[in-house]
Amino acid sequence: MNVQLKLLAVFTLMTLVFFSCTKDEEPEVTCPTGFVLDSLGDCVAIDPCDTITCGVNAVCDAGSCECVYGYEQDATGDCNTTWATKFATGSNAPATDTVYGDNGAFSQTYNMVITVTDSVNLSTTNLGGFGSSNVIAMEATSSYDLLINDTDVAGRVFNGTGTINSNQITLNYTISYNDSTVDTCETVIVL
Repeated sequence: MNVQLKLLAVFTLMTLVFFSCTKDEEPEVTCPTGFVLDSLGDCVAIDPCDTITCGVNAVCDAGSCECVYGYEQDATGDCNTTWATKFATGSNAPATDTVYGDNGAFSQTYNMVITVTDSVNLSTTNLGGFGSSNVIAMEATSSYDLLINDTDVAGRVFNGTGTINSNQITLNYTISYNDSTVDTCETVIVL
């Protein structure tokens, strides 16, 4: 064989050996803890709520169920108890007022009613001992706090807060009258 043919044969053989390779397989991707591989091959954070089903009035947050605004867990762990329900007194709940202000200092005892309007809203009848036409709206801002900000039919403005502790509701509020006088009141309601 002539030298040129031998060189051509060697060159062809080298080319086949050098350039004949199979396509490399994609490297296996390993995601760090807390991540999974998505369909595009990227590591994405695991959503801790993916496998959690929360009941009615609840949402998943960071892997655990939380009650939505206005609800709290009952004895079974379900979010079925409204905040407002805890404050409902039924009819003729005994209330005691201690009043300080422009109209003097005094105490009085009377009956009042707190009724549930919805999961966070309530209304009182006879707050301050002003009679059954005195209906004041209140809002439960948590499972133990109330907000009072309403004007009754006589034009008296009620502003303040309240708390529930065990079997007692304590309201601290002011009453602003049409004649610009103001009374500061504390009402204790025994449930």
